[in-house]
Amino acid sequence: MKTITAREFFRNGAHKKHLAEGQPLLVTTDGEPDFYVIKAGARKIKTVEEIQAENAKIFGRRKSKKAAIDSVKVLRELRE
Repeated sequence: MKTITAREFFRNGAHKKHLAEGQPLLVTTDGEPDFYVIKAGARKIKTVEEIQAENAKIFGRRKSKKAAIDSVKVLRELRE
């Protein structure tokens, strides 16, 4: 694991670019660990079908569009 000071981290952003995917970088302040920076990998782009399947799994399938949630009504009920 690479370790650098906060001063180096904020003055030179190249440290972040040279990290391998998933490799942590420990940033210290006054010799104490302050925070970690981890380089994220490439994000997978989901297809429409994958997004719809994920939504159906989380929210369940609705039988018709009339069963949609009236968000204005819900917000008004929360105010009361």
